[in-house]
Amino acid sequence: MIKQFFFMLIFGLLNFILFGDCLETEKILKPLTGSNSAPFYSFSDTCQPFIVKLNKAMTSHPVTDTFEMQVCLHDTVTFAGEAIFLDTNGVYNQNQNNTKFIWNFADHVSDTNSVFSRTFSGNGVEMKLFGIDTMGCKSMNEVHLIVKVSTSPIVGTNSPFLGYSSIFNDVSVGYDSTSVIMIDTVYNCFNLIPNNQFLNSDTSYIPDGSVNYLLDTIFIDTFTPNDTIASVNDILFIRVTLEHSFLEDLSLVLYCPNGKSTILKQHLNNELLTGAINLGCSAGGNNTALGCPIDANYSSACGFDLGMGWDYEFRPGATNCFGSGGPTIGFSFSDTCGNTYSGAALKPSIPNSFTGSSLTPAYYGTYETLSNFVGCPLNGNWVLKIKDHYAIDNGFLFRWGVRFSDYYSIPPILYSLNVDSVSWYGNNITPTGQYSATIYEPNIGVYTYGAKIYDEYGCMYDTTFLIYCFLQVEEIEPNFMPIQFFPNPFSIDLKYIVIDQNWENSNVFIYNISGQLVYKTDITDQQNQFNLSTLASGNYILKVKNVYGKEYSVKIIVKK
Repeated sequence: MIKQFFFMLIFGLLNFILFGDCLETEKILKPLTGSNSAPFYSFSDTCQPFIVKLNKAMTSHPVTDTFEMQVCLHDTVTFAGEAIFLDTNGVYNQNQNNTKFIWNFADHVSDTNSVFSRTFSGNGVEMKLFGIDTMGCKSMNEVHLIVKVSTSPIVGTNSPFLGYSSIFNDVSVGYDSTSVIMIDTVYNCFNLIPNNQFLNSDTSYIPDGSVNYLLDTIFIDTFTPNDTIASVNDILFIRVTLEHSFLEDLSLVLYCPNGKSTILKQHLNNELLTGAINLGCSAGGNNTALGCPIDANYSSACGFDLGMGWDYEFRPGATNCFGSGGPTIGFSFSDTCGNTYSGAALKPSIPNSFTGSSLTPAYYGTYETLSNFVGCPLNGNWVLKIKDHYAIDNGFLFRWGVRFSDYYSIPPILYSLNVDSVSWYGNNITPTGQYSATIYEPNIGVYTYGAKIYDEYGCMYDTTFLIYCFLQVEEIEPNFMPIQFFPNPFSIDLKYIVIDQNWENSNVFIYNISGQLVYKTDITDQQNQFNLSTLASGNYILKVKNVYGKEYSVKIIVKK
């Protein structure tokens, strides 16, 4: 026979449906998207609603309508958060100064101030922001932002560029190897915050002292079909938020998607073992409470009121007993009927508004080994079973969750960006197109030019290049050459003939293509060749300067 029980509670109407010997509530998966380092936060029963948002006036970089921020390599970005309170001073005071702004980035950078700055020097990242007010209550929303980081599109230069004086020399920025400045499309990626943490936060009544029990399900489908638990360390923790007036009454069992189970807390061997005992003292518990329970008679007006749930974590390797001998802390709590309840409660794993932030957290070992879950698929239904074996004392499950290792991380998301425009600088250079320019130098010599390359994010990347301007040999009649060099190319000896007597006593300078002086000598009537065996194969500029200050340059080639 199906029976329906309705309880009007603070958090709304809970519809309990009795199926034979189990009481099950329908739940919706709520992946928790908070901090990697401190992902869950306690909630006071007197929480006042508020939301958080980016303060765009104080945030240094603009945010697009799709909640993306485009930043340049090595940019320092200032982020600013703002809280909007919907019911401040209803029970307690909320303001900007007593609110923590929890900033979390996929590269594990985090902060808790309303305004902070950080520098981006690699991949892009996902950012999430939420708030925690003075009572430990979490904001109703989270702000999600993708930060995309630019990087240099410059992949190389053909510098020095060999040109000629007194003519127009064309230069360009391009994707081919013949361009003076070579570029390529930038491919970068942004990392996502691993969503390896799942939470169900609907409040549920734990059936008291009967054959019935509570089953609560989290459905997971964010992993690949082949992702399985390889070791107990793949489960970082299992967290339950409970209040109950008698720990002895309870047993807790967790089931993975393929039906395997482990006993988190045992009750007089009532739960069937499927593996080895891990920590035998996670059983019993006598009259130790969980959280701040309301221990009123069912006939009382407050008999089904909510107490205050505390967060308890089961972790691999933890040695605290979730039962007899477990660490406790005193509590005193009043219900809305004016009744006060006090006693010893099991110490929580996360400080809350009752215990204060100075509390040292306690983590608990499971009764049965977590190695039962090795081989379990991550995707599917994870089911928590809570059974209250004795009547009178009751309690509530506020939420529960499981956090898996970051080994199961989401692959980074790729994106690309292109060059948008180029500006040139230097003397005698004139743009001729979006990516091209021409250089006109009237005299021979070595000249430096630069280009500023802007990508579609508006980021600028600066580079310089050299141009060697020399006389075009074909423009000079042989009879008018002051000196003739031959052969060219040559291997070791470069010979010359002085044609014009004004160049009989001259200095000779040879430069490599980087503009470095590699050889120096003089022309005299005692020799007619240079031995250049020390020069490596390649192109060089030979410059001759006579006693009258006149100069003559020619390109020479060494081949060996």
